Amino acid sequence: MTYFLLRWLIMNFSPSCFILQDDRCSFDLGNSQSPCYFEACYEDSSHPECIRYILEYCSQWEDRGCVIELPQHLNKRDKKEMEQITTMESPYH
Repeated sequence: MTYFLLRWLIMNFSPSCFILQDDRCSFDLGNSQSPCYFEACYEDSSHPECIRYILEYCSQWEDRGCVIELPQHLNKRDKKEMEQITTMESPYH
């Protein structure tokens, strides 16, 4: 039984996102451009650089994480923070 569990884990989880599989990330884990894999988001999802990345990502992809996460992050920002976020250079490539 342990062999099959180990084989399943190896086939379904990449080492770089193993921790993300615990539902901490609402975005598409199958998309390598997902905020789940962006370092600033992994460290702190409320960081302005992460929010800027999420804004760009959500403008390019239809992802349920955008519906879940984006409103929560944007509702916590004041006008000054939003201006800072929307005018910073986008880390999304």
